[in-house]
Amino acid sequence: MYNPSVYPNILRKDFLDVRATNVIPKLRTEYEGNVKNHTISLNGEEKVVSFKPIDAFVGNLPYIRQEDIPNKDEERKKVADFLSQNGYAGAGEEYLYAPDRGGADFHVYFWYYLLPFLKEGSMVGFLTSDTWMNVEYGEGFKKFLNRYFKIRYIIDSSVERWFEDALVNTIITVIERTDNKEERENNEIKFVRINRRISEIIRNLDDALRIADALEKGKDADGVTIVRKVRQGDIDFDDTLKGKLFPPI
Repeated sequence: MYNPSVYPNILRKDFLDVRATNVIPKLRTEYEGNVKNHTISLNGEEKVVSFKPIDAFVGNLPYIRQEDIPNKDEERKKVADFLSQNGYAGAGEEYLYAPDRGGADFHVYFWYYLLPFLKEGSMVGFLTSDTWMNVEYGEGFKKFLNRYFKIRYIIDSSVERWFEDALVNTIITVIERTDNKEERENNEIKFVRINRRISEIIRNLDDALRIADALEKGKDADGVTIVRKVRQGDIDFDDTLKGKLFPPI
């Protein structure tokens, strides 16, 4: 049943300026009209809200190469300051502040900045360029992922680009926040390849749930194949470039 009381607040803001508390949405959606019409107004009254730890976060992050990042030093400082303010400054410069070592594309900043918003078990799914898997800046980034997350899935397509006009190869990465080192080490990273067009295999929510359920069970689904499984604890994150443990799938 449609419930207008839980319709989302919309925050129109640079994500690297967002804080977890005392947030004022720029636009508040409110229900108007009857259930059939679902007429929505964006002119509701503003109210102060706070983000509780986020259960799930999904995004298509900016495709901006490191040399094209405007105000790079300012953006790096935002990330570093926010992490420091939330208790992550001493966790290890080699992975938290990898962007400051140069070369990181802009999407990496978002992964770091998201950390204080998450709780144990929070899930994150991002669509990004695949370059971080095999470039120098990716070494520190992969250490960061290994320190704070179970890397659940890395997904690509063998038949189409996610966006037809994109000039880079893209992948979906799904991770789960945890401080449990044993769970991270025993986590099985699944490298997944989609072998048919998305529009052909996911026509509705039931199709998406069916595929997700199969992957969770470690099984292939119609048009979707698990091409490799790697125990996260077996990866030497200090030698990922030389060992090519994260080659394109």
